Amino acid sequence: MNINKKNGFTLIETMAVIAILGILGATAIPTYHAWLQRARGSEAKLMAKQILDAEITYYLDKDSFFPGPGETIEVMKDYSPNHVNITTIADKLHITIQPGHSLDYVITNDPDKEELYLTISSDFEIFKGGIYMVVYTLDKNGKIYDPVPL
Repeated sequence: MNINKKNGFTLIETMAVIAILGILGATAIPTYHAWLQRARGSEAKLMAKQILDAEITYYLDKDSFFPGPGETIEVMKDYSPNHVNITTIADKLHITIQPGHSLDYVITNDPDKEELYLTISSDFEIFKGGIYMVVYTLDKNGKIYDPVPL
């Protein structure tokens, strides 16, 4: 029986574990931010496709875009009356925009150019290169132009 045996860890063992955890944390944080950016970019692309496809269907049925000529409808991530706009979009376009996500959506109907603009923005970088906002354009012929980063 060894009476001198002590339970626990030495200071060096504890410092080694803390150093390893620090290195793991330092490598995980950039990976997490890259993953978060890809997730926001994917959400933006998916929602843009859903909204623009719904607008094309709406135009084919009504011969005009939603909202009406010269009007704008917004769904902001931290804007309290979102439920009214979300309900209106669900009724007209038959899609659901989830509130409380990291993206803001603005749909604007320009009657002079007969185009619809979908602006998607965030407080965080959506796409690589410091892109916080993109604008999609849909014309009356159903052509969706490449998004313009802002």
